[in-house]
Amino acid sequence: MDKRCLKEKGDNSPWSLMRLIYVTNWLNFVNDPRRVHIIQSVIDSFDRHVLTNRNRLTEAIIHGDYNDVNVLASVPLPNSKDEIRVSGIIDFEHICYSYRVFDVGIAIMYILQCKVPDTDKAAMLFLRGYTKHCQLTQIEADCLYYCVAARFAQSLVYGLYHYAKHQDEYVVFSQVRGWDALEQMWSRGKDASYKCWNVQ
Repeated sequence: MDKRCLKEKGDNSPWSLMRLIYVTNWLNFVNDPRRVHIIQSVIDSFDRHVLTNRNRLTEAIIHGDYNDVNVLASVPLPNSKDEIRVSGIIDFEHICYSYRVFDVGIAIMYILQCKVPDTDKAAMLFLRGYTKHCQLTQIEADCLYYCVAARFAQSLVYGLYHYAKHQDEYVVFSQVRGWDALEQMWSRGKDASYKCWNVQ
């Protein structure tokens, strides 16, 4: 599949952050007016801070659904001094040609709702590892917070919609921790979040 096809695929996917505005079509499935307000605020901020700067963002082939479930790890043998290492990535259903920072934002969104003692520290460690191999530009760093929030908005609203239509338990996975994680991140703001994640 060439770059043009991958770009078209991303442009037409409901899960592309470029199509975040479509979340408004399903906001009626969110029963809490406070949460509706947060989602609308996320959409407005994403439009203002990310979409208006998209011509300055780095384009690349991205995974599109980078999360812990799609990461393969090599586990060391007992009594070995080896560490757990990432050995592969699976599930390329959402692969497309889009903006590199979208993949980073998607990954952090999933990290912030993982069952770990300190999700902010986990996000910081992920970013440290990522930027060791691939530095974010200043504009990508500036947009990252809004990309994380945008993926939260998609995941949470689409999850409610799909559950209402299909009673699919998998798609409401993010509902368990997702709303609390989004509300905490959004209420503390970008600067406080970046301090936790050590984003410059």
